[in-house]
Amino acid sequence: MIGVTYQEIHLFVEFLKKQYGQGRPDYIEALNDLDGLVKVSYREAIERFLEDEVR
Repeated sequence: MIGVTYQEIHLFVEFLKKQYGQGRPDYIEALNDLDGLVKVSYREAIERFLEDEVR
């Protein structure tokens, strides 16, 4: 994930949902889960960075 922002991944997930998600709620749900995991990962990485900077 280095070099890729959360926003870029989010936009790609939205693109995939529009292109391939028509009539596939399972696919949409999986992409939403992926988007959520990436968001949490980025948030945790930022929190770790800030904690290290404070020390």
